[in-house]
Amino acid sequence: MANFKFHVVTVVGIFVALALGIVIGTSLSDNIIIESQMSTIELMQNKINTLEEEKGNLIVELVDLKGNMEELKESEERLFSLLLKDYEDIENVTLITFSNDNTILELPVIKRGKVSLQNVILINEERLESEDLQTFLGITQNVNKVFSEKLANFLHNGDDLSIKYLEEIDLLTFFGNYDFTNQQFIFYFTGDEEDQLLKIMAERLYGLNHKVVAITDLEKQAFLKLNKNIVQISKIFRLDAQIDLINNLIEDVKKVSGN
Repeated sequence: MANFKFHVVTVVGIFVALALGIVIGTSLSDNIIIESQMSTIELMQNKINTLEEEKGNLIVELVDLKGNMEELKESEERLFSLLLKDYEDIENVTLITFSNDNTILELPVIKRGKVSLQNVILINEERLESEDLQTFLGITQNVNKVFSEKLANFLHNGDDLSIKYLEEIDLLTFFGNYDFTNQQFIFYFTGDEEDQLLKIMAERLYGLNHKVVAITDLEKQAFLKLNKNIVQISKIFRLDAQIDLINNLIEDVKKVSGN
């Protein structure tokens, strides 16, 4: 009987020791986890504070940079204005593009009158498949190609009657005096499929010994394998590109100061 009590006490003692061990171990484990979490939170807070400080510094730098950019832009504008004064106005220019791409008329050298457009021809691409055009050309196939070549010939020959008819059937929107004598032609490419028409027309006029300049607000890839002998100017809304345009529109460029 005494041995049984001894065994009971021993077993109870073992369980009590296990329970105490579990409690103590759990308590220590919780403390370690809490301390680890507190340390992680502290590190994260420090990182957030550092990032906030860096963000503040970047905002200050951005404001300064914006101010510098505005100053540079103003300086560029002043320099551009001074450069324009050195060149004679260019008047014998015809612009050809599509009716939905007439933003080129906002080009600074055009708005300021340095390049004065004697004629503007806007092609209505939605009418290129019209029966009126097919009847006028007398064909039903390769209409766009034939139209492009025909229009180039009309311009070369000064055929204002044919051009006015194309206006009547709403294929062209025209501004100007229909005088194409000694004209220089600007073609504005936009990178669309319809640019193929401009390519055909530009190359045709170039082949007829007219001065032709191709411009785009995009990279040179917009010219779609255009004859490399034709002057090609990309990024046309850049001021340096516009000076390049002026230089290419004037044969043996004469400066006002040299007259």
